[in-house]
Amino acid sequence: MISLPEFKETSVVLNRFNVKQLDLEDLTVHEYQCNFQQSPDHGDEQRAISSVCYKLGVVAVRLGSKIITRERINSEKMKSNDWQLTEIGTKVLSCENPAEKKALETFERKILEKKLKSFTKTTVERASEGGLIWWITDEAGQEKCGEGWEVYRGRRIDIDINSNGNLYLEIDIHHRFYTPWTLHQWLKKYPDSPITYVRNRYKSKNNNYITWRYVDVSDESPEKILIQGRSLAEYHLQNGATEEEIKNSRVVYVKNVNYRKSQAVAHLSQRLSPSLTMEMLANIAEDKNLSGQEKKEIQSVFSDIRKSLNDRLEESEKTAQWILEKVYKISSTVKALTMDGYILPNAKLLARNNQEVTKAAEVRYKGCVGVGETKFGCLNLYDSRHKYPDEVRKCLMEIADKSNEKI
Repeated sequence: MISLPEFKETSVVLNRFNVKQLDLEDLTVHEYQCNFQQSPDHGDEQRAISSVCYKLGVVAVRLGSKIITRERINSEKMKSNDWQLTEIGTKVLSCENPAEKKALETFERKILEKKLKSFTKTTVERASEGGLIWWITDEAGQEKCGEGWEVYRGRRIDIDINSNGNLYLEIDIHHRFYTPWTLHQWLKKYPDSPITYVRNRYKSKNNNYITWRYVDVSDESPEKILIQGRSLAEYHLQNGATEEEIKNSRVVYVKNVNYRKSQAVAHLSQRLSPSLTMEMLANIAEDKNLSGQEKKEIQSVFSDIRKSLNDRLEESEKTAQWILEKVYKISSTVKALTMDGYILPNAKLLARNNQEVTKAAEVRYKGCVGVGETKFGCLNLYDSRHKYPDEVRKCLMEIADKSNEKI
């Protein structure tokens, strides 16, 4: 094995920016126990506690089975019909404790989200892979647009805290794919486009646009489907829908994205919008009926969003400087974090008898360096015959022969 000193040293620039060292005030929290009138379903306990955090009037985060805040919760917010909080006391969190460090990161992320939302002409969303998406919503942020689709300039921002209590911002360029169309319009124009998620076109009681996992479209009538003891049409009329929206809607089925065991529920195509993705845009570009100009516009999106590393770092640095000054009230100049690293040599691939190969596929002719599984099953989706496709079987048998093994 090669030791680290034998590797070539290099300097690595990260899209990470130092903000501050957390002090005692930042680390001190109020801790509460949450007791439910009816215990949540097995596996949903943590999610239930996290949902309570949004109803307390202050920034709150789940820590294990407890809830922590930096501000004391008002007595009027300490209970509801479903749960009640009991104050335990104050607690100083440690960044060396993984669970407490994660809770602090969540806390700082929520504070940053709240402050970024206070600025006009931008919006903040939570990224599915973690962190925040901060993007410019008006024409100033629009980089490309076409029939039913728009691409906006934005940033993906996340919080990282190390074991020493240093808080960092991680920032990168992000492009927000968006459609102003309803799901009904989208399905009519692009019926073969793959849709994974949809979102409400109206805000919930928590002032959010709820996202759903899209299941399918139906030919059922909104008047004949029952939901919470009334028809789907009546339900939406009582929740802000117009009669025209209901009349012109198709019934679609969606699932709650936050619960593993959620059942499909009926919704209306005029009350939803698709969550546009790059995959959906690429699929549209393959439509034979699409105009040449529209296809050209879509294809230009994929080249324009590929930014060089220097451009990404430069833009991220500008954003970090702005956030430090406007959000954290810190006037010092920011610089991207630089770390020492090592350049690893190209990996060597070995076949049987330690023969070096350049591609893993060469084991077909030289055999495997070691034998693992020798029993295989095949789910043949290629045709309806109950047998291995000829080429697959031939390949397996050849590898086994060269590896001196029987399968």
